[in-house]
Amino acid sequence: MSSSCQQNRPVGVVSALLVHVVAVLSDMTGFLMGWGCRSRHPRGSLVDSIVGCDNLASIPGRFNDLARALRDSTTKGDCSVASIGVGAAAPDFTAFAPPGEADFTLSEHRGRPVVLMFVPLAFTSTCTAEFCHIAENWGQWGRLGADVVGISVDSPFVNRKWGEEMGAPFPILSDFNKDAAAAYGVLSEEVLGLRGVAKRSVFVVDGEGRITYAWVSENPGVLPPFDEIVDAARAAA
Repeated sequence: MSSSCQQNRPVGVVSALLVHVVAVLSDMTGFLMGWGCRSRHPRGSLVDSIVGCDNLASIPGRFNDLARALRDSTTKGDCSVASIGVGAAAPDFTAFAPPGEADFTLSEHRGRPVVLMFVPLAFTSTCTAEFCHIAENWGQWGRLGADVVGISVDSPFVNRKWGEEMGAPFPILSDFNKDAAAAYGVLSEEVLGLRGVAKRSVFVVDGEGRITYAWVSENPGVLPPFDEIVDAARAAA
């Protein structure tokens, strides 16, 4: 029920070249804001502003292609910028609950924060370590005033068995048809040779249906930053 993770994902040569090309264009001031780009780094460099931009569609023409390429290829550590950013409306979805329980629809939880925790596969070491950490610290997580749900692409029957073995006090939903992972932009092309598996990721959705926190890892062996998630859930409550 424990796991150690190494975080080391270097930025590639193409990414570095894009950073250089864009950085010499101009300072951030007025360059993106004039196009209506809602950046999470309003006072940062142009590169930081593109990487943190939540509205790349507002950037016209060739600059749009360059900005998208830069954002998609630039990472810090092993965490990529989430496809669905902070401030965006959380995509609604319905996922299969364990057999005998009502299926979960996100929009039915309006008025209360929800913590969505996507994991690649049931019964794997890091996924088990993640959910066991929450189960073992439920005294803290259960007082957040938020609904915490795990999500994997495994069947409802597998998730039920997995949850029972961990003693998970929260539901582990089945995104068997991969609709939720696709809607949040975290459906991985391939993990350990398996296609159609979710990236390890966490989204906090406030009571109004807006995303207030997003974390996505490109490395399936890395655990999420639990303290950050707890703080974000508290802030959204």
